[in-house]
Amino acid sequence: MSSLEQHLVITSPPTVEGVVTLTLNNPRKLNSLSGEMMEAMRVALLAAGADDQCKAAILTGTGRYYTAGADFNGLIKPMWPSSLVKIAKERNENLFLMFIDFPKPLIVAINGPTVGAGVTSSACCDYVLSVPEATFWTPFKSLGITPEGCSSVTFPERYGKEFSIKMLENGEKTTAAYCHSVGFVDEIVDGGHTALLERAHEVANEWVAANKSRPSIASGEVARLRMINKKEAVDLANALISKPFVEALMVNAQNRKQTGMAWAFWFVGMLQPVWSKL
Repeated sequence: MSSLEQHLVITSPPTVEGVVTLTLNNPRKLNSLSGEMMEAMRVALLAAGADDQCKAAILTGTGRYYTAGADFNGLIKPMWPSSLVKIAKERNENLFLMFIDFPKPLIVAINGPTVGAGVTSSACCDYVLSVPEATFWTPFKSLGITPEGCSSVTFPERYGKEFSIKMLENGEKTTAAYCHSVGFVDEIVDGGHTALLERAHEVANEWVAANKSRPSIASGEVARLRMINKKEAVDLANALISKPFVEALMVNAQNRKQTGMAWAFWFVGMLQPVWSKL
């Protein structure tokens, strides 16, 4: 099994003609979006998009989480701040381009809690199903970073100002029921992961049978989403060399009782005005 296959399981259930299911598969790390996970997703979505036999795709996760979001620990390594900004910008922009540019119906089956990019990327999909116990959390502000995945625009436009404030400004952890009430979640499915996937397959089959195209493509929205995503990726990358982000890392290390790491981030924060210009 290759490294990419260890992070993503690809199946094509025979009961669903032309539908590919991509399952995030690193439950030990709560399916966090590491570099390896994102590359596995990119390769799989590109292949599905180019395959004439594939008519739609379903995304879901293994274990108790859908995804814990972006793996910042895997990104923060010794390097010049300018290099960090460049890498972070490219990685974040490309992550959401996978969803924005996918040419076929994209359905997400949220099997458990989802955080950060797991939430915002779901808004880039066409139909969101969720188990009742799932939670949705975008703690960007408390992490000292900015919104991503076009959420700074799509959240208030599609789901209302209250939802946008709760998620992006207050960083509240919301329920599947609340997200369903505002239209973020299209359908809540009882019965666990198996029932969730069965219903996702039914929805995908219905879309394929009706020959439905992606709403974003039909409305000509893709170009605008690409522009929003590009700007947000720049803002987020710059936030990674800001003092609020370094302070958030320090607090996180303290909470995990990683004393040495906490002191390291404190020192970096003291030097931030200097090293952020390097």
